[in-house]
Amino acid sequence: MKKILSFVLLILAVLTCCVACSNADDGQNVKSNIALNYGENSDLNKVVSLSADDFSDYKNDIVGNAAVIDWLDADGNSVSFSDITDGDTIYAKWGVCVTFQNEEGGKIASYYGTPGEKLVSPSSLIKKGYRFDGWLEITTLSQSDLETFPEFNSTYRPIFNLMNYSVTYDLSGGVCLYELKTSYTIYDEFILPEVTKDNELFCGWFTQNNEKITRISGNAEDLKLTAVFTKTAFYKYLRYDTVTITDSGRANQKFDHIDLNKYVSLSSLLEQGYTSVEIIVTMDVKEINDGYQYCFLYADTSVGGNAYSSSLVGFFDRYILGNNIQKDDPSFLAGCKFEHGPGYKNSNWAEYSLSMTVKTEDLISLGNGNLYIRYGASGNSEDDWQNCHVAIGFNAYRSYN
Repeated sequence: MKKILSFVLLILAVLTCCVACSNADDGQNVKSNIALNYGENSDLNKVVSLSADDFSDYKNDIVGNAAVIDWLDADGNSVSFSDITDGDTIYAKWGVCVTFQNEEGGKIASYYGTPGEKLVSPSSLIKKGYRFDGWLEITTLSQSDLETFPEFNSTYRPIFNLMNYSVTYDLSGGVCLYELKTSYTIYDEFILPEVTKDNELFCGWFTQNNEKITRISGNAEDLKLTAVFTKTAFYKYLRYDTVTITDSGRANQKFDHIDLNKYVSLSSLLEQGYTSVEIIVTMDVKEINDGYQYCFLYADTSVGGNAYSSSLVGFFDRYILGNNIQKDDPSFLAGCKFEHGPGYKNSNWAEYSLSMTVKTEDLISLGNGNLYIRYGASGNSEDDWQNCHVAIGFNAYRSYN
């Protein structure tokens, strides 16, 4: 019997604990009887039984052209639900509600305050191609700067006006035979005309961010466009001094470097159908010993910008030794073999022009426009020779010449 009584007492204790915990909750569901005094709108006065959650619904309550923006005690102090005891009377603080909507009528935000109080409206709205010009009250259709709360509850929508954007052009010395439009809106669409320039190829219009643009369509910014051109041919001296080419293997010979990007746009040439380039190396030559002379073209992105060097060690993917040119030599483009004074030593200076044709895409992919002229001797003993006044000619073609 004692065991049964103990078990019953245990069950009652557990049930009592559960009820206590349930009643305790977090205080949110405990209700209090509160008298709501609406002041001048006394016909709204009432006594209600409210929990904390219910009380929040009575704040920011819209009533006609006004809104209850807070509840106060008898001394005029703002109260929260935790400040209120059962049977208290609280008093409405009246103000207005300002609601901001987007163009479609969707709510952006609502703010509550008293008329004349400072109002900070939502930040300027952004609409591509339009300028934000303030807010329009949807009932009176009047525009407002909204620096203070109005006299009545109000709802506003943004005012947008279509923007006109400017276009300025730098012809870079070229001539355009077509109209160049100097303004546009987001709804305008037009193709930019070509520009011509003597002995140069038009590469296109480029923005201030160096982006190529062929038409204006859907843009929404002031544009400064520059006409960019590239040469299809040029001639450039690389050096004037004299160097000696020794019979010591190609990896140890002099070389000359030229960055083609300083003079032409290889990508633009390729885009315009110029698929091949003729490289003409011009130089004065004389022999120190009788033998053959070699001139090789390479393209490589890893070689430095030296004018010429006594060694290529460490520059190329692997050393190129011996006398035989192999098509799989790293970055090899073309080569020429010639002899100054065939069959005998010729110690007089003479000019040679060596022509080699390469693919434009190889100049880009292998060297990104960096071209290297390397020289070699025949490989037999004492075949040294000299060169000076080295120049390069460049001619781009739409066919492989």
